[in-house]
Amino acid sequence: MDLVQASEHGFAVGSWNQYVFLEAPRAAGSAPHGPDAADTARRAALAARQRFQRRGRSVRPSFGLAARPHAQELLDRLTAADGPTTIVCEGPAGMGKSAVAEEVIELAADRGWPVLPFRMDEVDAGDRTAQAVGSRLGLPSSPAVLIAQVADGGPALLVVDQLDAVSSYSGRIPEVFEAVDEMLETLATSPNVRVVLVARTVDVEKDPRLTSLVSQEKTVERFALGLLDDEAVRAVLEQGGTPSERLGAETMALLRTPLHLAVFSRLTKTARTTAYRSLQDLYDRYTDEKRREAERSLPPEAWTAITQHLVEEMSRRETVTVPYALLDRFARTDLAVLSSAGILLHAENGRIGFFHETYFDYLFARSFVLAGHDLHDFLAASGQALFRRAQTRQVLEHLRDTDRAAFRHTAVRLLTSDLVRPHLRFVVLAVLEQLDATSEDWASLEPHAWGEDVTADSLRRLLALPSWFEAADTGRWEKWLAAPEGVPLVLPQLEWSTLHHPARVTELLEPYRDADGPWRQRLLSWVQSRPSVHALELILALIGRGDFDVAPDGSSGTGADFWRLFEQLAEEDAVAALQVLGAFLTRGLRQAAAAGHGDPFASGHLPTRAGSSLGTLVTEAAEAAPSAALEHVLPFVVAVARASHAALADVSLLRPRWALPPSELQPDLDEALYGAVHESLRTLAQRDPSSVTEAMGILTAAEGGRALSFLICRAYTVWDRPDEALAWLMSDPEHARIGWMDSACWASRELIAATTKRCEDATLERLIHLLLRLVPSWERVPENRALFGRTQYVLLDAVDERRRSTVVQRRLGELERKFGQHPPVGPRNSTAHLVGAPVPRSAGEHMTED
Repeated sequence: MDLVQASEHGFAVGSWNQYVFLEAPRAAGSAPHGPDAADTARRAALAARQRFQRRGRSVRPSFGLAARPHAQELLDRLTAADGPTTIVCEGPAGMGKSAVAEEVIELAADRGWPVLPFRMDEVDAGDRTAQAVGSRLGLPSSPAVLIAQVADGGPALLVVDQLDAVSSYSGRIPEVFEAVDEMLETLATSPNVRVVLVARTVDVEKDPRLTSLVSQEKTVERFALGLLDDEAVRAVLEQGGTPSERLGAETMALLRTPLHLAVFSRLTKTARTTAYRSLQDLYDRYTDEKRREAERSLPPEAWTAITQHLVEEMSRRETVTVPYALLDRFARTDLAVLSSAGILLHAENGRIGFFHETYFDYLFARSFVLAGHDLHDFLAASGQALFRRAQTRQVLEHLRDTDRAAFRHTAVRLLTSDLVRPHLRFVVLAVLEQLDATSEDWASLEPHAWGEDVTADSLRRLLALPSWFEAADTGRWEKWLAAPEGVPLVLPQLEWSTLHHPARVTELLEPYRDADGPWRQRLLSWVQSRPSVHALELILALIGRGDFDVAPDGSSGTGADFWRLFEQLAEEDAVAALQVLGAFLTRGLRQAAAAGHGDPFASGHLPTRAGSSLGTLVTEAAEAAPSAALEHVLPFVVAVARASHAALADVSLLRPRWALPPSELQPDLDEALYGAVHESLRTLAQRDPSSVTEAMGILTAAEGGRALSFLICRAYTVWDRPDEALAWLMSDPEHARIGWMDSACWASRELIAATTKRCEDATLERLIHLLLRLVPSWERVPENRALFGRTQYVLLDAVDERRRSTVVQRRLGELERKFGQHPPVGPRNSTAHLVGAPVPRSAGEHMTED
């Protein structure tokens, strides 16, 4: 049975064990030289690519491949001006990494790029140099040297598939990674050659060599493959005649993994209407159907004899293929039947294996358990090489699904045995992490979870996972928290559990709110590291009792950082964050008052934090929840503005806090608080006018000087109450000169422009009467005679043109003749430097008078 015939029953997913070899191996040596060298190199690269692509086409599932954008996206990164030279295409097992690599190869070849792809599971343990790998693959030189030669300075692509075969975490020949490292070093001088490495995510994150490689951010980039989306899965199912609506949600979620979808696609039509929970379920059904099909042409017991012998030999040799000669005692026709059924693959190099390594792991686990073998004893006697990791996982998962008591016993024995190596204990822990745990599961582990060794610590860490947290939540958490010696062991897991069970964790910790001793610091640490809206009342209580107080010198008696808490809480819920902020500000206001100050920023009880990001945090929270900003921040702003105005207005109207609108560019905390109220008022005045009625009542009743007048003026400008707005404007001469540093009455002008379009005639008549007589005292002094009438001009020019009387038009004509070369100009955009006023400094000094 040749490769193409056998592959008709295969699948095109990430790590199918296909074995493609060149027709005639060449002798090892350096890159070819001479007049035919370039042609020889091109033909070798082309042949390798064509074989790689031919394999991919021949093993695609009958349903076809699910539509995915990854290949084009990956190529786009390779060709981008800021793209990396190397991309690591990664994903969990069965995620279709090799299929994506094959698509990338086709896209690159369509662009005219030379492409050289190969698989690291085709090499042997002794191939530790790039030259040796090339020789193993039948290439005339190292793959890196060959593709650089073919590229000749132009764009080219080297694809290294199945890199996890040489991983130190799960690979079978980790020492061969040296050859890959040598290839990458060779291509460092050929940036025109792009490289795609294909590996499992777990290997990228667990193998220090791969971790170091992907940390080279300027030249290496990770490209993670995710699950198929629901629409892509439905399209494949419908193409194969399987209505997706007949499958349950659990099965549909399972089929989002390309490997699982590929196995599913090989089932009979009847089997494709059954629910499946795991790959093991799919393999159970697949095996049953393929065995029935094959046994029509096989002698009795041939299936069992062949597959069992192959599993035993592969396990003994710690490899996923074996020489074909090891099956000489079986009839070739029987082997051909299994190949035709898509169970075996007989490769061109005289080796044979199962269609995918996960199927080998499945068959091994199934036969191992049925035979009554003990996993601990098997591992203790087997040498415990990396090859045993997958087998350990498969046996444990098989026990998990078929005999839970045996699973618990086996897991505990493996974790507590000195005869089992750490890398296999990690496999046990990884299986436990994925477990839908029960209270019985935790009961079997708990006796071993309280030591100081690594295994005990790892078992306790399980409690931070959702299912294990629930498994232990049968009165155990309360018991552990009540025991002083146990709290340090379980509290870290409880803190992490806030991410998935925030309400329950808060309920467990709430009784310790007023506890003495270390609990005060524990609660502070928890609410800062894992703040949650469910803990809002507790946080407010901690603020109220002073746990977040900051002394005028910036020190904190508890070491607590309120702003760390606020930032994290704002990411979850801006309303809750602003409520907490309001409590913190109120606390600072009270502290300042107790020290004889009305402004906690001036007294040092609250920081302004120049150049910090606090202002940005407050601004973003207020933008997300403007109503909450008014409810919790406005009272504080009003109180500080009133106190500052009362203390400093007699010195100068420009001295109180916020007397001039603060800059929006990198605002300090006090500026951001004021800005948050300002923007919230204007946003709600337009979005929900009735919602600002109470706030406007508070502002208009307060005596807060220019700071509060600016807020009122800006809110009235966008609030659809023109007559009320103009009545307020005319109630105080100072209201006619509200604005910014470089445009002193521009806010008043904007208010007039917005309201004179819709106000009553009587209101407009009163306004005109006031404006025609408006001359600030500073314009009357001799040195400012050139500016006489400027304020009147700026404001009168804002009256709606359609409602200007003859008197107004005549007066504007006079003013335009005087100031026409300098028409009214609004405030400049915020910049990083100070801007001066449009009037001389001597004139500005008089603006505090009526």
